[in-house]
Amino acid sequence: MRTTFRTLWIALSIAFVSACSETPEEQSAAKTIRATIGSGAKIALGSRTALEEDGFSIRWATDDKIALWAIDGSGNATLAAHTFTMYHYNATYGNAKFTADIPEMPAGEYTYCAVSPAPAAANVNGTQASFDIPATQNGTFDGRYDIMVAAADQTAGALEEGDNSERVNLQFVHKVHLLQIAIPANKMGTPITSLELTFPTAVTGRLTVDAANPEADPVLSGGSNVLTLNFDEPKDAGDIVYAMIAPTTIADTENISIKAYASGLTSVPVNMFKEGFTGRKFAAGHATPINLTVPELYKFTQLIFSVGANNLGEAPQTITLTVSSGRFPDGSTSKTITTNSTNSYSIDYEGDYTDNISGKTITVTYDSEHARVSNTFVMPTVKSFQKTVVNPLTVPYLFFEDFSTIHTAFEFDDAKVSSLMSADGHLLNDYITTQGWNGAHIKGVVGQSVRVNVRHQSTMGVTRSNGRLDSPAMTALKSAAKLRVTFDMGAYVNSGYSSNNDVFCIAGTHTKSTSSAIDGVVNTKAFGNVNADTSRIPSQFSTVTLTTGTIPASFNDNSFGATFPTYSFTANNCTSATRFGWIPCCSQSTWASPNNAHYYLYIDNIKVSIAQ
Repeated sequence: MRTTFRTLWIALSIAFVSACSETPEEQSAAKTIRATIGSGAKIALGSRTALEEDGFSIRWATDDKIALWAIDGSGNATLAAHTFTMYHYNATYGNAKFTADIPEMPAGEYTYCAVSPAPAAANVNGTQASFDIPATQNGTFDGRYDIMVAAADQTAGALEEGDNSERVNLQFVHKVHLLQIAIPANKMGTPITSLELTFPTAVTGRLTVDAANPEADPVLSGGSNVLTLNFDEPKDAGDIVYAMIAPTTIADTENISIKAYASGLTSVPVNMFKEGFTGRKFAAGHATPINLTVPELYKFTQLIFSVGANNLGEAPQTITLTVSSGRFPDGSTSKTITTNSTNSYSIDYEGDYTDNISGKTITVTYDSEHARVSNTFVMPTVKSFQKTVVNPLTVPYLFFEDFSTIHTAFEFDDAKVSSLMSADGHLLNDYITTQGWNGAHIKGVVGQSVRVNVRHQSTMGVTRSNGRLDSPAMTALKSAAKLRVTFDMGAYVNSGYSSNNDVFCIAGTHTKSTSSAIDGVVNTKAFGNVNADTSRIPSQFSTVTLTTGTIPASFNDNSFGATFPTYSFTANNCTSATRFGWIPCCSQSTWASPNNAHYYLYIDNIKVSIAQ
């Protein structure tokens, strides 16, 4: 539909989709005729009697459509919401003719009723038709929302081929209310991009009318009391905008609040009615002219936060934001927010705003039932008197290490040699930024991963020296919890043996202090094959959490930083003192000849979260 403005004249469109009562088989079997009906004098849109007369009137536009019912003397619909399209103006724009191809009608008297615009077939129920008045409009007059019903039932004979406009000539009445908002002045000082009108009652939603009962009030359902006009082009002083609403009546004690928006800025809200104003009926078929002087800028600055990914495993109960330098505008250095189901949190400031947090590092502390974890982000540029939406916060793991924090390479008893090596433990605080790591038979490469090995030596007997990797304590735990640990691991065998070069890993928990180095394990058997690692290594742990079985030796001697398969385990009753340990083991049945071998495990991307 097209909308035409000429001074204060508005071209209203009328668009409907037909829904015929006949089946396709019946229509194809019946003779089809082309019938024309008419619409009478111009479609008047009255103004509020309580306000000045504003001279609105409506005219048809090309391709407007109406939906027509023809009901016979038995109450059956020979035509049901059948679509007729406007094809010809008469002497005046309000006088037009509509045409459609219809099945030939049996002779007899019919009652004709109609609605405009044509509803979707799914929105027709008998003679009732439903239309959606959107809560967001663009401020132009849109005939799709100008819902009309033929003013009175017309009784006439069957429609015939050709022009029937003398016998069926429909007069339409409007079932919506039109708002015409003029902007005489704009105190915000910048063109506005939208208006938000908040009513005390619903004014948008699904509006249902009855074509057979044009005097009945329309029924609104599923509505909203907030109407937003988002303009295609900014508006300023001298502009006029329009909106369609469902008819409503507002009590003398109620009001309509209007706010303007411009480039992220918001105006002070203003009430439409002054004190003592009466006659607040927004009747169907009438228009209300509104003179809106856009008020001054509302000095309101808002920071909006939300939580995105949650790696902790349980929801935080509070979130505390602490600025590293500078202060929040109220002088504080931290803000604590209690979480809610909406996952939307704001810090609001009313009045003049002095920014001292843009670009600052913010430490975010998340308190959950069992843990307290933290990370940081850089505050974006805060826009004064606007909303600043911070990227969703990410709740960190209870513990995470990808060994990108190795700043200095290290190697302890890692190389293959001809004699058994020491299994001494080493604190790794001088090499890894994260404090509390321990290792034996271990090597680390800057920014990549670590490698732990088990040394196997045989000369008419077997000696093994097992390395180990021990994490820091889980100090972020506040109370005992079940934890889930995932990690990446790959194997490489540096061996002179030709068979049974099997390597596996045993993992577990312990609570040994992070201030003392923990040695690997040296175990010597004088005779026979020794495949008993599974019985002697668990003694190093308070709880064994994982025995992997044989790991494919698919990596090489320099696979630091490679992508490895992922393994996982859970550990019950963990506390803030709990540490996790990984010990490489091997099974080697060839022992009779003197030979030596190294079995390597690469370990990376350790992630610990709370298991639900």
